[in-house]
Amino acid sequence: MPTYFYFLLTLLKSINLSFGDADRSHELEPDNINCPVTTFPRPPFCRKPCSHQEQCRRGNKLCLCDGECGLSCISKSINCHPLVDLPNGYIQTPTGFLFNSIAEYGCDLGYILIGPSQRRCQGNKEWSGSRPVCRPLLKCGPPPEIPYSIYKLSPTSSINEENELDSEAHYSCISGYRDTSQTKNKIKCSLNNKGIAFWEEPKIVCKAQECQDPGIPLNGFRSGDNLQFPHTIEFSCAPGFNLIGSAQRMCTSVGEWSGEQPLCKPIECPRPTDPLHGAVIGSSLSFQSVVQRICLAEGVWAGQNPYCEEIKCPPLPIIWNGYVEGDDTSYGSIVVFRCFEGMSHIGAPFAKCEENGKWSSNVPKCLANCKVPKIRNGRLGQFSDGELIPHGKKVKIEVWHQCWVFAICWLRLRAFKILAPAPGYHSLIIICFLNGAGGNFSPELASSRSTGWHGD
Repeated sequence: MPTYFYFLLTLLKSINLSFGDADRSHELEPDNINCPVTTFPRPPFCRKPCSHQEQCRRGNKLCLCDGECGLSCISKSINCHPLVDLPNGYIQTPTGFLFNSIAEYGCDLGYILIGPSQRRCQGNKEWSGSRPVCRPLLKCGPPPEIPYSIYKLSPTSSINEENELDSEAHYSCISGYRDTSQTKNKIKCSLNNKGIAFWEEPKIVCKAQECQDPGIPLNGFRSGDNLQFPHTIEFSCAPGFNLIGSAQRMCTSVGEWSGEQPLCKPIECPRPTDPLHGAVIGSSLSFQSVVQRICLAEGVWAGQNPYCEEIKCPPLPIIWNGYVEGDDTSYGSIVVFRCFEGMSHIGAPFAKCEENGKWSSNVPKCLANCKVPKIRNGRLGQFSDGELIPHGKKVKIEVWHQCWVFAICWLRLRAFKILAPAPGYHSLIIICFLNGAGGNFSPELASSRSTGWHGD
C-alpha cells in the first residue's frame, strides 16, 4: 500500500511539472517584450520568425529578439567568429561572442572612429554592421561621393585612403551630365573647431544633359516624354503612313538627338496600268486618293482591274415595207431608214448610235396604199374601182338616194416582210343598201386582214 501511494505521488509530481513547463513555454524572455517589429521583406540572413516559444521547439531553439530581424527562432549555443584587431584602436567584448553579445570599438589618442561604435552578434553567427576604422585626427579620408561626378586629388598621393591637410579634390561631371551649381568645383581637407580633419562640403550639382523637344510628326505618334540623357523616345505613324527617318532616337551625352527627325509620309500605291483601249486619269497615288479605286493603307489598290468595253447599240428591229441602210451598230455610226416605192414614210429618216448605247430615233413605219373597193349602191368620190389611194387620205363615199359616209385609208402592219411594193388591201367592205326607213341607206362594213378603209 505505501508503495502504491508513493507511485501515485511521483506520477502527480511529474504531471504537475509538465503542466508547469508547458505554461512557462509560452512566456517570452524579458528582453523580448520590447523587441522591434521587423519590416518586410525581412533581411535574407534572418532566421525563422516566431511569436511564442511553441513555434521554436524543434531543434532546441528559443524565440528570441534578433535585432532588425525581430523575434526569431535562435539556438542559444550560437557563437560569432572572433573580431579582427582594429589598427590604432581597440575592441571590447564584455560578454564574449555569444548570441546578442555587443562588441564596442574605440580609437587611440589622435585618431577618430569612422563607422559604427558597436556591433552585435546576430542569429546568423555574423556581426552586425560594417567594420569601422580609426583615422588620424589630422588626416581626411576619401572625399565625399557626389552623384554623376568624379574627383581628382591634389596632391595625387593617398595612403590607405588618408589625405593630408590642405589636400584638394577637384570635381567634374561625368559624360552626359553638366554642372549647374555655378560655384567652385574643388574642396579642401581642413581642421574644424574641434581640431579634427574634414572635407569641405562640395557644391557641385551634376544634372543630365537635356535635348530639345523633337516634337511629334504630323500623322504620327511619340512614345516617351523624358528628354534627358540617356533616355530614348520612339516614333510611329498612323495607319496609311510610312515612317521616314529614325523610329528610335536617344538623347546623347552632348545634348543632341541621335538619328534623323522622322516624318510620316502617306503610303503610295503603284500607278495602275492603263486598261485596254483606255487610260488612267488622275495623278495622286497617295493613301485615300480616289479615282475609281481607292489606295489602301497596305499600299495596294482596292477592287478589280478595270477594263474598257466598246459602246454598241442593239440591232434595229425590222421595218415592214422598208429596210435599214447600214449595218454598223458601234458608237457614232449612222443608219438611214428607207421605205419601198409606193409606201408612206412615217417617222425619222435616220438614227445615230449615241454614247449611252441607244439609237437617237426609233425605226419609222412604211405604210402601204389602200385600193378602192367596189361599193354597192355607191362609190368613193371621184376614184374608180381598184385605184390606189395614199395612206391617211380622206375620201367621200357617195351613195345612192343621198346616203353617204367617210372612209380613211389605214394600214395594219402585216406579220411578214414585204420584199417588193404591193398594193394595199382593204379591211372594210363598204356596202350601201336601202334601209326602208325614211328612204336612207346605211353602209355595211365587213372586216378583212391587212390594209383597208376606216369609216367616220
